[in-house]
Amino acid sequence: MVRKVFSLFILWMCVFASILGEKVQAQGEGRKLILRIVSAEMGQAIPDVICSVWDSTHRRTAFAQTNHEGLVTFTILPHDHSLSFALLGYKKRELLLASPELSVEQATIRLESEEIKLREVHIKAPPITSHGDTLRYRVKAFAGAQDRYIEDVLKKLPGIQVSESGQISYQGKPINKFYIEGQDPLGFNYNQASRNLPAEAVEQVDVIEHNQHKRILQGKVFEEHAALNIRLNKKYLFRPFGEVMGGTGVKPPLWTGKIFLMQAAKGNQLITNLKGNNVGHDLATDFIEHVDPFEQDHYEPLPSTILRSSASVPPLSEYRYLKNRAFNWGLNDLQKLGAYGSLRLNALGYHDHTTNESSHSIHYQGATSFDLNEVSSLTAKPNYYRAALHYEHNAPKLFLLADLLYSSQAKTSNESLISNNQAYRLTLRQRPQWLQADLQSNIYWGRTLILVKSSTRGYTALEHLSGWQSTPMGQDDPFTAYRRVSQLVTTNSAKVGFPIGKVSLNTGLIAKVVLNRYGGERLFAPNDNSYSQLAVGVNTSLSYSVAGINFSLSSPLYYQVDRLWVGSAKDGQAYLHLAPSFSLRKRFSSYSDLNLSASYQESPDVDPYYSDESIRRGYRSYSQSLEHLYYREALSVSARLTYRNPIEMLFAYIWVRYRQTAHSYLRDVRIRPKATLSIPVDTVYMHRSYSVQGVLDKSFPEWALSLHTELGYTHARYLASLAEHVYPVRSDNLLSTLSLRWSKLSALSASYSIGLGSLWLHRPGAEARPILRLEQELKLTGSLGRSLSLTALLQHTMSEGSMQSYKHMLFCDVKADWVVNRRIKLEGSLTNIWNQQAYTLTTISATHLEHFSLPLRPREFLLSCFIRL
Repeated sequence: MVRKVFSLFILWMCVFASILGEKVQAQGEGRKLILRIVSAEMGQAIPDVICSVWDSTHRRTAFAQTNHEGLVTFTILPHDHSLSFALLGYKKRELLLASPELSVEQATIRLESEEIKLREVHIKAPPITSHGDTLRYRVKAFAGAQDRYIEDVLKKLPGIQVSESGQISYQGKPINKFYIEGQDPLGFNYNQASRNLPAEAVEQVDVIEHNQHKRILQGKVFEEHAALNIRLNKKYLFRPFGEVMGGTGVKPPLWTGKIFLMQAAKGNQLITNLKGNNVGHDLATDFIEHVDPFEQDHYEPLPSTILRSSASVPPLSEYRYLKNRAFNWGLNDLQKLGAYGSLRLNALGYHDHTTNESSHSIHYQGATSFDLNEVSSLTAKPNYYRAALHYEHNAPKLFLLADLLYSSQAKTSNESLISNNQAYRLTLRQRPQWLQADLQSNIYWGRTLILVKSSTRGYTALEHLSGWQSTPMGQDDPFTAYRRVSQLVTTNSAKVGFPIGKVSLNTGLIAKVVLNRYGGERLFAPNDNSYSQLAVGVNTSLSYSVAGINFSLSSPLYYQVDRLWVGSAKDGQAYLHLAPSFSLRKRFSSYSDLNLSASYQESPDVDPYYSDESIRRGYRSYSQSLEHLYYREALSVSARLTYRNPIEMLFAYIWVRYRQTAHSYLRDVRIRPKATLSIPVDTVYMHRSYSVQGVLDKSFPEWALSLHTELGYTHARYLASLAEHVYPVRSDNLLSTLSLRWSKLSALSASYSIGLGSLWLHRPGAEARPILRLEQELKLTGSLGRSLSLTALLQHTMSEGSMQSYKHMLFCDVKADWVVNRRIKLEGSLTNIWNQQAYTLTTISATHLEHFSLPLRPREFLLSCFIRL
């Protein structure tokens, strides 16, 4: 059924593409017009002139700005009627396309200067300018007095979104590069710069749309993702700069500190940072790699850990509840090697000591209901390290890449737990670590492009759960469990690409080997269980680009052999399978694009851990592993319509997605007084989800007002199994947000945001009702003279605290900033003024309803000193 649906979709897309192709061919009859805008008096080129194309109804159909040479290019279509040219300081000029001046392919347009009375007019550069596929945001036009780091400014830029983890997206798609002065010193760990680089050090943020990082593929391979390029203020180039911060406060005794140093020169870039605090600021986010797995050709996810603690993370700012003692550090050095080469070293570390107290009340909603009440006190000590060495040669005719990465994410957790009046003491040690090497080479041989890619990773993780539980006789009953997972995965491909007319064809071989072993304390013990995969295939793809359309189709054909050994049982499969994918981009105008994509894939449904015995995963959680091979088929279809008008400062997109996954088993949850079991059950079912997301960013410069609104809806259908009963489940999730920022007055600025979420879960035998969550935030900043400012923050949350009973919480924080001089600033902050004690939340799933509560940090005062270097 999945294959039929996918075949029909591909057929429909081909018909749609042919219709669009005919349209574009008809539109391609329009003529190309190259204009050079110069001064009428001196004949000098004028950059940044806003050039617009209008139809006969005076509707703008295209626009662009001249580059530094005063050049701009348009494709004039039959319905276009006139052109206009505008720039402050010059008289606006309009010309009919039928005028003799525009009858040639390359024309020179002369603009007369216009006298401006400076007493009446304030000359300001536009906040956003457009140069081809690059948007340039002037940082000073968006930065406020309270925006300390560049991430604070990025959150205000129309079209750009920054997630809680720090991932940056443009028009809904994650960026593929974070450049600083055209260089990539951080790779995917760019939080180190975005959350530490002073906003005042940045002059401009460039968004490079459709960024193709490899010069050899530019103009040949279309790239959907954008990149960010941070351009520094000239005063901060070629010299070290940074920030030192230290602070202390009560209560309990509080401390925080940071050292950030950076130098960006032509030949090298150096970024170092050291941070620590016990005020609840999570430093683990600086360790995050913002990798989009769906965009990685050779991506193979890391094996997941097996053993679990009972910790939960609430949807609340971490500084409200997190009790920590955290440190992180980073050293990043990039050295230029000639005109196109670079060598980069990245080393990171993160260390923490967190305590988390919480209580859970879980109601399982099966035919025989069961209640589980837990009170937990958890201490965790993560110690993470990562080191990477990256070499790259990125020339127009040759691309080489060599990357070596080592990472370790050790963590020790100690937990005291009372579950239904049963006492437990648990210690969990986890030691995952891996070493990965990547090689890439792209080179031209005549007109033929040769692409070679190789990725190899070795991974091992030892986990040890030990502890005791009290017995009715008052004695301690000890237990222990060892789990070890090791993996060797290598993926290698070699392709050749060559043009056939306007079509670019790539074909080649791909080979992938996965070797997984599952055992106990000893590495490579004789009785280990294992899973292996060998896939060899032919990967053929084609791409076609014409004015306004980019089309690509890929159809790898694999011969795959899977083998599974669990105890004395063996299972194996050998088969052929296709993994087709398709994408189409249609550009309607300089304002809007339509992106369509679809993919289909059949893959093994691999268990995290294989054993011929029941696996203990927690203090009461047990799982039975799969006994033979299972497979799943996934179909994904999406359509994304984007609109961006930098002159009007309006950015928007609508994204519609459908995903269908066919599974061949599901897990039945069985509740016992002292254990929760997860048992695989053979059954074929579909997991379907539909989602639509709309986002709009609009700025009104005349009112100093910016607006961001988002509306998202997801509908899902799937099966769940509880106590040997299978239930059809439907869920509806609606999320809406609205954010406003206003800074019309120099002495007062304000921001307001509101978010409302609603989750409906429909299941036979259970009441269908929404779980609602509301969040509001109001922030006011007032200036008292040039050196003193006050900020008040009000946060309101509403969540379900108990069955159909909603609890409102109101938080208030105040902050005072005193600028002593250009380099020194003092900051005093008072958080949780009303001393809220606890936070409660209700979550719902297909099998259970859970009420969750945790204590909050008390009222705290912190005094900090910032010194700019």
